[in-house]
Amino acid sequence: MDSSNSAAAEAAAAASSSKKSIESSIMIPNKLINNHAYSDAYESGITTDNIKTKNFDQRFLCSICHGLPRYPVLMPNCPHVLCAYCAVKHVETSGTPSFYKVERRNARCPECRQDFKFSEYIPFMKFHSINKVQLMSIDVECSYKCGYAGTIFEVDQHETFSCSLREIQCPHFYCDRVGPAGEISKHYATCGKQASYCGQCVLPVSMNEFHDHDCIKRLKIAVSGITLST
Repeated sequence: MDSSNSAAAEAAAAASSSKKSIESSIMIPNKLINNHAYSDAYESGITTDNIKTKNFDQRFLCSICHGLPRYPVLMPNCPHVLCAYCAVKHVETSGTPSFYKVERRNARCPECRQDFKFSEYIPFMKFHSINKVQLMSIDVECSYKCGYAGTIFEVDQHETFSCSLREIQCPHFYCDRVGPAGEISKHYATCGKQASYCGQCVLPVSMNEFHDHDCIKRLKIAVSGITLST
């Protein structure tokens, strides 16, 4: 592998460290991740109301949603910036129809109409070092107003995994209660839908039904693929 291919591979590997890869690497249960972490509104840019830095460079705002991108990408033939999420949606909805994957579609910059290909987007890891420093110097605060502030990447991780006000679901197997993480952590200790695993059939059983547990019945349900609600 030549040096150029090696550099490209390294950049691609670094750019792939998204919320999903972090989720798998630190083994965070799905129910503890912000329920809105992959929603349209969340993946779009951070609103200007949450930007603490005054007189920041407006060219770093997404040309589509006008927010500060959580995962910024630069247009290849012009100086405009987009959220990675907005960039994908833009090409999907406005790109030239193709029999190939979305990565091969042609489109135009939503601001200056300059032509480009989806595969030519420049990820943050390949930004000029000056632009990286400028972007990382912009301070933003948690959208849940918990008092936390940091760079776009720090706030994104905070809102996704650790903010006490993020909305999560109770981690207990049978519980579907949803609420702020701080509230759910208190509920978790006394949740009436805690589950334990049966020593014979090895299936999860709600603690308040353990004494009536029927292994044969539960195994038949599990094999048939029926979702258990209690």
